Amino acid sequence: MNCQHCQHVLPENYTASFCPNCGNGVSLEVPVDHRKPRVPVKTNWRIFFSALLGPALLTLLVALVGREQDGGSEVAGLVGTYFSIAGGIVCGIILGMRVGDNLISKIIVSFLLSGFMAFVCLTLCFFGCLAVGSALNSK
Repeated sequence: MNCQHCQHVLPENYTASFCPNCGNGVSLEVPVDHRKPRVPVKTNWRIFFSALLGPALLTLLVALVGREQDGGSEVAGLVGTYFSIAGGIVCGIILGMRVGDNLISKIIVSFLLSGFMAFVCLTLCFFGCLAVGSALNSK
């Protein structure tokens, strides 16, 4: 602990009400942190994993249903692309709300994570389509 006036270092268990160096009064109270404690954001992991894996499953279903029709693969590609972007945005927002102390940092992190998670969702969809397509073509 230091004296508030002369910044002289006081002994650890100092109990007097004055500084032995400058003679001014010393406040022995420990300063209290008046900031609000950070309340953790409750995360709904069901929504997160639904948004992450839902586009891939929906793309798989559209690819399986549309394999007999002309243009079925184009529809599966469009479904995979648009729903993966939406799922990535949802996942990025969910993860971004868990970090940072203020709203601006949460928004910036959510924006960056949304782009990354959209890429992850697209990768899942297209690798799934590639696997299903190659399995269907081998028959």
